[in-house]
Formats: sequence, C-alpha cells, structure tokens
Amino acid sequence: MGLAALFFPKHCMICERIIEHSYSHLCVSCASSIHLSIYEYNGIHPMRLQLTNQVIVEAAYAPFNNTAYSAQLIRILHALKYKKQPFAAKTLCALARPQLSAFFEHHHFDILVPVPSHFLKKLKRGYNPAELIAREIAKEQRVAVSSKLLLQPKRKAAQALNDKHQRTQIPPETFRAKVTQKQKRLHVLLVDDVCTTGATLAACYWELKNQGVERVSFLSLFFTPLEYEVKVTLDP
Repeated sequence: MGLAALFFPKHCMICERIIEHSYSHLCVSCASSIHLSIYEYNGIHPMRLQLTNQVIVEAAYAPFNNTAYSAQLIRILHALKYKKQPFAAKTLCALARPQLSAFFEHHHFDILVPVPSHFLKKLKRGYNPAELIAREIAKEQRVAVSSKLLLQPKRKAAQALNDKHQRTQIPPETFRAKVTQKQKRLHVLLVDDVCTTGATLAACYWELKNQGVERVSFLSLFFTPLEYEVKVTLDP
C-alpha cells in the first residue's frame, strides 16, 4: 500500500469499507453481488411513454431502474450526485455498457448534449454529473460532446425536494441554447443522470427545437417510475 493510500484510504462506494486494490472503486464483495435492475433496449421503454405527452419522441432510453431493487446502483449514483465522487460516472457507465451499446446500435447520434447545471451548483459540486456521464459514453461510442450548446442561466429548485406536480413546473427561461446553423441539422442526444417526470428533458428539448434543432432524442442512466416514491435526498 502506498503512502497516499495509507493516509487517504479508498472506500467502496456501496458499503464504504476500505479497499486496497486500485482498479475499481467497489470492493470485491459489492462488485460481485451488485444487482443490475435494468431495462433492456426496446421501443416501448417506460421513459419513452413518460415523455410522449410532453415532446415528440424519436428515441428515449434509460438502462437502470431507479427503485428499491436498484439500491446498490443508487448508492453509486448518490456518490456521484451528492458526495463529490466524479469517478462514479465511469463505474455506472461501465455497468451499463451492454445496454448502452445496444441503444447506440439502433440509432445514430451526431452529438451528445448533457443537461446543464447552473454555474453556482457546478462550482459548489465541482462538476456536472450529466456532463461526466455524457463524456464517458462518448468515449465508448465515439460520438462528439458539446457542453456549451445548452446552458442553464436560471437556477431551478432541486428536483429531489419537489413533489410530482412541482417537478413539472420548470420556467421556460431556465435553459438557453446556443446553436449554430450546422448544429441545427444534427441529431442531438440529450443526456441526464435521472429521469422521473421528464420535465427537465422536455424543457431542454423545447429550447433546442425553438432554436431550430431538427432532431432531439433522450438518454438517462436511471428512470424512476412515477408510481415509485423515491426517498427524498437533499441535493447540495
């Protein structure tokens, strides 16, 4: 064990026990026992159905199910969102690789656009989770990423603190797009970490469409069924 590891030991993102190996942020026990509650790719994904009432859906997918059956996966997600552990994005994308590959085999996307964070939230956390996820996927799928095409000039309330009705109330000025003439003709894939009502993705969609983008699709790592009551977690 190196000197740095002695004074700053690495902890498993799920059980939080100290781990000594360097190739993963999961201990051997958790890595071997993790339950992947997944949605196989098909055309009738519940996320697609959830978005259909808000936007025109060409493609929409989330590999992971955000329910109690995915407790271990959600611990990794929370490490990314709430515990300032950016390496959790790589772990989640690696676990979802087979499903994500199937999704990209069915569709061609020209550019990945992460759902933006307000600059104050990004400054406090140190990164935008959706952007880290988009970049991990882009490396695997060899697709370009633009983190500046879509911005969030107005801070919105943390969705985890809102009820189902409040989550759908996103002011239209929350997001702003900066789209070139060339980008208007691209197939844009919006990328986020979690989709519940789809309101955030829909708000981003309409801003891109209002700026002339012809084709917009959706990808989220996790989808939360509306009938499932998610435990409220304070988003720092």
